[in-house]
Amino acid sequence: MTLKERMKYLFWSLVVIVMPLFYGLANYDRLPAKMAIHWGLHNKPNGSWTSRLRCSG
Repeated sequence: MTLKERMKYLFWSLVVIVMPLFYGLANYDRLPAKMAIHWGLHNKPNGSWTSRLRCSG
């Protein structure tokens, strides 16, 4: 694989990785205050994450 091909592959990989980040930032105000991030065996949420960023010191 040539350097040019690697750079093209890296570029498109970064685009695919960064697109959901930009989508999330663009729709951040539409997110619920709390979101389920883990489900148990019976398909019930048993873990959550607050969607609002917090700074703790």
